[in-house]
Amino acid sequence: MPEFDKNIDVNYQYKLNGIYNEWSSLSETPYVNLNNLPFGDYTFEVRSVGAFKYGVHNSTQLEFKVLPSFTQT
Repeated sequence: MPEFDKNIDVNYQYKLNGIYNEWSSLSETPYVNLNNLPFGDYTFEVRSVGAFKYGVHNSTQLEFKVLPSFTQT
């Protein structure tokens, strides 16, 4: 079982399939703002880099839908 050390530098990368298809630049910020997305289905992926001192990439994804506004229906 890996040991966690709060002094480890963790960086993050994300992509939003259909909008940002390539991984973002590395960032220490553990969040991202996604504004003004057109309606549709999306898969957001995020991964950590360097979490266990070995460059292991832990990733996860979240599928979500942006509904059209009432003026678009």
